[in-house]
Amino acid sequence: MQLIMNTLKKVFTFSVVLTTILWSMGAAVFVPVASAVTLSAGDLIKASGAAVYYYAADGKRYTFPTQSTYMTWYGDFSGVKTITDNELAAIDLAGNVVARPGTKLVKITTVPKVFAVEPDGMLRHIASESAASTLYGSAWASRVIDISDGFWVNYTDTGMALTGSEYPAGQLVKMASSSDVYYVNEDGTWSKFTSGSAFTANGFKWADIVTAPSTMSFSAGANITGYDADLMDTSQGGGAGSAPTTGGNVMVGLSSSNPTGTRIIADSTSGDGTEDMSAVMKFYVTASSGDVTVDSVRLHRQGISTNTDFATLYLYDDAGTLISDAPSYSNNYYTFGTNFTVSSGTTKTLTLKLDLTNGTSANKSVTFSIDSASDVVLVGGGSISGSFPVSSNEFETAAVSDLGKLTLAHASDPGTSIEAGLEDQELWRFTLAAADQKIRVDSVKLTAVGTIEDDTFENLFLYDGISTLGEATGLDADKTVVFDNLDYEIAAGNTKTIQFRGDILTGTNRTFYFQVQNAYDVMAWDVNYSRYIRVNQSDTYTIISATNTTTISAGSLQVSKATDSPSGSLAAGATNQLLAKWSFKAIGEDIKVSNLVVRTDVGGALDTDNVDNGKVLVNGTQLGTTKDLDSDATNDGDATDDDAAADDDTTFTFGNTFIIPAGETYEVEIYADVKTGAGVSMAANDSILLTLETGASNFFRQRTGTTGNTSSSAANSLTVATASVTPTKNASIANMTVVQSAQEVLIGSWVFTAGTAEDVEVSSVVFVDDGATGIGDAFQNLSLRVDGVEVGTSVNPSATNGATVTLNLSPKVTIAAGLSKTFDLYADAKDTANAEWTDTDEVAVDSISGLGLSTSATVSYTTPDVTGQQITVVTAGTLTIAAAPAPTNPTATYLVAGKTNQSVAAWEFSANNVENLTVYRLELTENGTDDLPGNASNLKLYVDGVQVGNTLSSLVNSTANTGIFYDADGMFTIPKNDSVYVELRIDGTGTDNASFSTDGSDLKFQVSNVATQTDTTDVSAKGATSKTYATGTDADYATNSHKFVKTKPTFSLESGVSTVLSPTTTEVMRFRITADSNYKLTLDSTSNIRFTVLASAADDDSSSETWTLYEYATSTQLDQLTGQDTSDATNTTLDFDFTSSSSIISAGSYKVYYVEGNLADYETTGDSIRLRINNAAADFSFDDGSSGSADLTNASFDGIGLPLNGPALVK
Repeated sequence: MQLIMNTLKKVFTFSVVLTTILWSMGAAVFVPVASAVTLSAGDLIKASGAAVYYYAADGKRYTFPTQSTYMTWYGDFSGVKTITDNELAAIDLAGNVVARPGTKLVKITTVPKVFAVEPDGMLRHIASESAASTLYGSAWASRVIDISDGFWVNYTDTGMALTGSEYPAGQLVKMASSSDVYYVNEDGTWSKFTSGSAFTANGFKWADIVTAPSTMSFSAGANITGYDADLMDTSQGGGAGSAPTTGGNVMVGLSSSNPTGTRIIADSTSGDGTEDMSAVMKFYVTASSGDVTVDSVRLHRQGISTNTDFATLYLYDDAGTLISDAPSYSNNYYTFGTNFTVSSGTTKTLTLKLDLTNGTSANKSVTFSIDSASDVVLVGGGSISGSFPVSSNEFETAAVSDLGKLTLAHASDPGTSIEAGLEDQELWRFTLAAADQKIRVDSVKLTAVGTIEDDTFENLFLYDGISTLGEATGLDADKTVVFDNLDYEIAAGNTKTIQFRGDILTGTNRTFYFQVQNAYDVMAWDVNYSRYIRVNQSDTYTIISATNTTTISAGSLQVSKATDSPSGSLAAGATNQLLAKWSFKAIGEDIKVSNLVVRTDVGGALDTDNVDNGKVLVNGTQLGTTKDLDSDATNDGDATDDDAAADDDTTFTFGNTFIIPAGETYEVEIYADVKTGAGVSMAANDSILLTLETGASNFFRQRTGTTGNTSSSAANSLTVATASVTPTKNASIANMTVVQSAQEVLIGSWVFTAGTAEDVEVSSVVFVDDGATGIGDAFQNLSLRVDGVEVGTSVNPSATNGATVTLNLSPKVTIAAGLSKTFDLYADAKDTANAEWTDTDEVAVDSISGLGLSTSATVSYTTPDVTGQQITVVTAGTLTIAAAPAPTNPTATYLVAGKTNQSVAAWEFSANNVENLTVYRLELTENGTDDLPGNASNLKLYVDGVQVGNTLSSLVNSTANTGIFYDADGMFTIPKNDSVYVELRIDGTGTDNASFSTDGSDLKFQVSNVATQTDTTDVSAKGATSKTYATGTDADYATNSHKFVKTKPTFSLESGVSTVLSPTTTEVMRFRITADSNYKLTLDSTSNIRFTVLASAADDDSSSETWTLYEYATSTQLDQLTGQDTSDATNTTLDFDFTSSSSIISAGSYKVYYVEGNLADYETTGDSIRLRINNAAADFSFDDGSSGSADLTNASFDGIGLPLNGPALVK
């Protein structure tokens, strides 16, 4: 028998092979292999394998069968020694270790009882749930561990029941009225442990102690004063040997991270909670010579406080593991008696934490100290050193009236039953209510109680109805799950309902409910006071649990047609074809399928012919025998395989070979030949449909031992077809133009589609011309390609009109059934192709030959011919030129004298889809109306920001105003079927050498295209393939006209104008004008600025508005307009002409101006006004210092900041 218990959530993996469980543990927990090991009775040992053994006084080894059994005896694996395989083999194997008496309750899955373990593996069953609660408390189910059937033989059922009136032998017990701890002897007497050292010396754990009911009485047995070999005999008979001597030398001291003294907070209202888990002391224990086990640590409480001020004290190690939360107390001393081990040469840091008692008053103080070496006791003795006392800092208490509270409460659960196999199920619902302060929940730990195993659930998560708060793969080995790093905030006064959800993998007939066992299992942070607080506030925490114990219902089998079950066509005569596919999922427990009945419905020419060689495959392996599938064109109405003439049912039986593990899905497939039972190929349009009939007790639940019926499920109907391949012209490829002499050009593209019956292997393709000349007249070196791979060639195809060209494919091309592949035909165009080929003629697919891969049947295509794309042959590519769109082509603007690298024009050069074109020569013309080309110098062309061609220092021919850009190696290349932008940049000739017009001189540039290009035409471009001059269209392409000036203005808006409209004389707009650094800018009586008025006023009482334009710095009035009326739209513009005073702006400087107006007519709420300077010719004029008196006036020039909007003033 082999049992696998495997989960990624566990630290350990267990495998049961025959009767032995091997454990897989991290190597770091074991000591190194000894070359000549010396063993003592009581040692834990292992070799290179994973199994762990107890070495007894009889010289034999005893196997720990499971992790849960091991953990009843030991707390961790730090004491396991590793020996060699030879040394292990020399030690006789005696038997298995059983669970330690008095620790856990046990059960097996096949017996509906829970047992207590007594010495030597003797079992007593617990009579009832009431008895269990009496003896072990309400959480008794959390003590239950499962024992596999294979190990049950190690135990003996006495047949005696525990009714609640007595405890089994081996139990650790105490009375509620006393701190004394007892061991229950086999004669029923109770032996008292005289000290904590006597308790821990025998390897007992404080957590295993139960509190007896007050009504129970007992007789005292002999006291236990120290180590007892019988109690410590893990082998239960092999002997434990003498008491261990584990003493050593340790040093105790205060940790460098010892908490600073601070205030610990309690709510001033008793019952409203306190600060939780306050760290008050950190100290270390260092083992200097050998491993040591610390038996107890005693801490002295001092200060103005009493024992009743503290609800709970905790001792944690530096790994965050709780050592104890139940110290004994006497005369201001707390003794933590749970032992812990410090490995040789290492240091363990311990943290003391505490919870205040509800209602603790303010201004109390407390310190804790280890007063002397005697306060630290080692198992087996040893020396303690340190500078004593080792003391904490002083902590004081404080009281506040609004310490945050978090209340945890049960909300709902799944009820008494739930199905296994379901996903995303709610396993518990609880509420978290915050009060007084915002609370941040950092972590939540939930514990599963019941008979489930830790692999029952997966994909666990917390959900608040909106967001997922935390996730976990499943339960840990102790059947808990921790969600940490939640950072989940709840505002004061809010209650959040939290759903605990997950997938249920297995667990048929097992029970569970979830609970929060300890207050510290929910870590809650008061965001305001920056303290952890105690959940549910009470000094004594009451476990919060689901109300119902939920039972996972019996397992089931889910049958469904697979999403990839075949559909469509089958190839006639094909063998071993997949006809149907289903998914079988076992839910809740392992499921054994004993048989399946398959109904075969047929159509077309088929009836009772049957289907040849049917077989069932499960996960790819055949189960059962191969047999013909009984078929009929008419459903016989039953699910009986009776072999009658009209029978359409076939039964496949599997014995014990078809078992699906719980939670897994198996794929069930049925294969057969596409032939009748007589072995004759089926005909086209025959059909087959397989259906799984409803079963009759044909599956068995392995755990619960009951049967069930598989459900009926039909696959897809399949139609028989013959293999085929069909070519069509590739519609995604346009008609093509080819330049003669070009190599490897596409001359045709087709899509070949296989029929749905079967995959087709294409072995040859025949092409023919579909025009007036043979393919070889214009083309040679044919290359057929599929997915870019050459599969067939013909070097010299026939030039005879109508002659075919056969390309035998190597490799052959496989096209999957119902799918397509693209076949592209490439060729070299001959240098006479333009003359030989008739434009718009095509190449056609004449025929195709191949093979059906399933049936090996011949596949062919013959008629009609399928033409490809129309082919036109040209001698060279075509060049197209156009002015580039804005903003690539600069908008009209002012070009300032002396400014360098100014972009003035751009053109788009395009090549058609024939070949790449390289431009060698380009003639540029300046054709501005002022005929002053000398104002442009250092002219350059750029493509993609890189200069191409030579630099023209000037336009050399003053009559034609032209210049030539040239590069013998080519200036730039235009990719075929693409374009590039060619940009012209110039330097403005300096002021001293420039020629200026009174209104600015025009500069405008153009290039020209030519129909027949040569090396001397306005443009010269050659094809990269044809090496022939390109063709074009005779046309000129001019760009925008610019003004060449000494200086130019730049407008910008100034802040400072209030947007609140006051119906008085008010500043309405403030702006800046900056002069170019080349020359000053003058605004005089011949200049103007015109403002467009955007106004809205409720009434019009006045038509005598006054508007004034000022220089801001000097408040100099430049012009004033009177008698204006903007409120009723009589005046929609205000035109100032500098008649009062001129304004001169120095080169590179600026001046600020503002407009002020009388807004008395804007007195109604909602009235508004805004001024705008537009960019029309009449909106602005200025003097750039050129000869003559005319000012510059231009519309929509770019780069001067116009139009400019002032602020909107609103009443």
